Amino acid sequence: MKSGSLFFFVAFLAIGFLTVSGTLNAAKGGKVKSGSCPLDNVRCFKEEPDECNNDEQCPQEQKCCYYYCGLKCVNPGETGYPAASKPGKCPIVHIRCAMENPPNACENDGECKGRLKCCTGACGKTCMAPEVVSKPGKCPTVLGRCMMENPPNACENDGECKGRLKCCTGMCGKICMAPKA
Repeated sequence: MKSGSLFFFVAFLAIGFLTVSGTLNAAKGGKVKSGSCPLDNVRCFKEEPDECNNDEQCPQEQKCCYYYCGLKCVNPGETGYPAASKPGKCPIVHIRCAMENPPNACENDGECKGRLKCCTGACGKTCMAPEVVSKPGKCPTVLGRCMMENPPNACENDGECKGRLKCCTGMCGKICMAPKA
């Protein structure tokens, strides 16, 4: 393939990517209202049906936030906490779209479901899974197991644990533990 043909092929792919990502962002829900979603510390055993998909579906100043196990219309910052920040680190994105000031699908972690974080993506902020972090050391051996089927986890990876603690399988689900000495 000649270099001129290659240029047009790459340009065609880039335009297609921008068109699709713009359509997806618009379909998800247009304008994001000002303010931050309240911190949600609830551990969900079962997701609730979403009451909204975007801020525009909420009355007055309310925002569509992940709150109490589902997306709901809530007053911004109603708990008095700063913008919700979930554990983990956003993944590094190595590509950027050519769109100037791309629309954001979220403004902070509180607007993202479950463990997802609001991170800078290829074309604006979007909800993403945090990077998987592995800390040094090995998890301690657990001698017993609970009888609960699919017990809830307090963590998913080491990045969600403070200090040198690791996310290990405990007696009943994953929890943050000190590594073996």
